[in-house]
Amino acid sequence: MKLTVNMKISKRTAILRIGILFTIFAFGVLKINAQNIKEAIQDEELLKYQAAKSIYNQLLAKDASNAEVYYHLGVIAYHNYQYDSANYYFGKGIQLNANEPLNYIGTGLMKLHNKNQPQAKADFDKALSVSASGTAEKTSYVEQQIVEAMWQEQDGQDADYALDLAQKAVKADDKNLRYKISIGDAYILKGDGGNGIRQYESVEDANPKYYLATLKVGHCYASPSARNYDAALEQFQKIVSADPKYAPVYPEMADAYSQKNPPQNEKAKESYLTFLLLVGSSPAERLQYAKFLYYIKDYKAALEQLNIAYQFLPDNIVLLKLKAYCEDETKDPKTGLATIQRMFSKARPDEIKGMDYEYFGRLLATGNQDSMAIVNLYKAYKDDSSKVYLLDSIAGCYAKMKKYSKAAQVIEQKIIRTKDNVNGLDYYTLARYYLVLGNYTKADTNAALLIKQYPDYPVGYYYRALCNANIDSTMKTGAAKPYYEQFISKIKTANDSATYKSQVIEANMYMVSYYYNKNDYTKAKEYGLKVKVLDPANKQNNSILKYIEDILKKKK
Repeated sequence: MKLTVNMKISKRTAILRIGILFTIFAFGVLKINAQNIKEAIQDEELLKYQAAKSIYNQLLAKDASNAEVYYHLGVIAYHNYQYDSANYYFGKGIQLNANEPLNYIGTGLMKLHNKNQPQAKADFDKALSVSASGTAEKTSYVEQQIVEAMWQEQDGQDADYALDLAQKAVKADDKNLRYKISIGDAYILKGDGGNGIRQYESVEDANPKYYLATLKVGHCYASPSARNYDAALEQFQKIVSADPKYAPVYPEMADAYSQKNPPQNEKAKESYLTFLLLVGSSPAERLQYAKFLYYIKDYKAALEQLNIAYQFLPDNIVLLKLKAYCEDETKDPKTGLATIQRMFSKARPDEIKGMDYEYFGRLLATGNQDSMAIVNLYKAYKDDSSKVYLLDSIAGCYAKMKKYSKAAQVIEQKIIRTKDNVNGLDYYTLARYYLVLGNYTKADTNAALLIKQYPDYPVGYYYRALCNANIDSTMKTGAAKPYYEQFISKIKTANDSATYKSQVIEANMYMVSYYYNKNDYTKAKEYGLKVKVLDPANKQNNSILKYIEDILKKKK
C-alpha cells in the first residue's frame, strides 16, 4: 500500500496522543528494579498511566533520589494536562542527578509545548551531550525519546534533526522496532507521508503483533491531509480483532468515527468508553474523555465528566478552560464566567490562548458586560485574525451598547478583511446600522450590495425602499416606489407573507400615498384595499380609503 501525497499529521491537541512509548528493556545504568520498570513501561504502552504512576511512586518510596523515575512521572503528568507537575518532575530529576539525560528531554518537551523551539532544541542537545558519557544503549534510547517528544508536539521545524536521531538509534540497534517506528515519525514530521507509512508497514511486516505500527498507519489515514477514515478504521479494527485489550487503539477509533461524514458519534463514544474500561476512570482519564466529548459537541456529557474531575483537579488549567467552554455552550453563563475567571487567576500568561479570550468575551457579552467583552474578543482576534466571525460579535456588543457608529466601523473592517469573499449578510448588517444612524445614503449603498449577492432576498429591496423613502421624504420623486414594488414581488410564499406582514402593509401604504399625490385615486384605492385585507383595523388607511371614495363619487 502506498501513499504518495505529502502528509503532516495534525492531531487534536493533547487528546488522542498515542503516548510516549518506551522500549521494554533494562539499561545497565538504570538504578531501579528491572522487573518493576518493565511492568510500569508496559502500563505506559497501554496508556494505563495511573497504574504506571502507582509503580513509579513505589519505586520512589524505595529510592527518593532516582532521577529516571521523575522523568517517567513527568511524562505521565504531561499526558494528563498537569503541566506544572510535569515541569516540577523534570526539574526535580535534574536537581537530583544532572547526569541523567532523560529529564533534559522532559524540559525540552515542555518548551516545545510552550512554542519555544530554540530552547527546546538546546535541552535536547544537552541530553545528547550528557548521554554521550554513558552506554551506547542509553544514547540510542535518548535519541528515540527526543524524536518522540517532537512527535508529541508535532514540531516539524527541525524534522531533519529528528530523522537523523532516529536513524542513528536504528543504526545502533537495528532489531529495535520502536526505534524503526521513530524513523516513520520523523518522516511524518517532514510532511513525507509516503515514506512514513512505508516505514510503519516495514515494522508491521517484521512483527504483525507489534500493534503500534498498525496504529500509526491508521493514524496517518485519519490525518487531516488524508481523511480516509474508512482505511483508518480498517487498520484499527485489525488491531481490535487481534487483541481487543490493546487500549491505545480505542481513542484513535473514536476520533476516526467522529470525523466521518456524517459523524458516527455513538460509535465514537462507545470506543472511548471501552478505552476507559481498560485504563480506568481517574480524574485525569475523565478529563481526556471530556475533551473528546467537547470536540464532538456533546457539551452536556463533557460537563458531567468535568464536574466529577473538578472535585479532584480544581486548579487544573485545561480542566477549567474546558469546563468554562462547556458552560458557555450549555447556556450557563453565570457559572461559566466564574469558572473562566478562576482559570485566568490560576494560569500563567503563557498558558492563556486566544480561544480563552474568545470564550471569556462570549460569556461577558451574555452577561451584558459588553465593554469587557469587546476587550477580550479583540484579544482573541489579535491572536488569530482568520477568525473574522469575532468581528461580528464585537459589532454586536457595540450595537447592544447603542454605539452603532462603532459597530458599523467594525463591520466595515470585516468587509475589507474579507474583500475577496465578502459575506453578503455583512452588507445587510451594515445597512441596518446605517439606517439606525440615519445615514440613508450609506445604508442604501450597502442594501444594493446585499441585493447583488442575494437577488431573491426581500429585505434588500425593503431596505432600499426605506432608505429612499427617507432620502425623498416629501415623495417628490417617488424614489422608493420601484423598491417597494420589487419588495412586494419577492413575497412568494405564505411564510414570507407572515414574516414580512408589517413591511408589506408599509409598502402598500406608501403606494397609496404615492398614487394619491399623483391624483390617481383609482390606483390609490387599489392599494388601500390591499392594506384593508391585511390590516382591517388600520385607522389611517381606512380614513384615506373613505376620503378617496368621496373623491371618486364626486367625479361620477
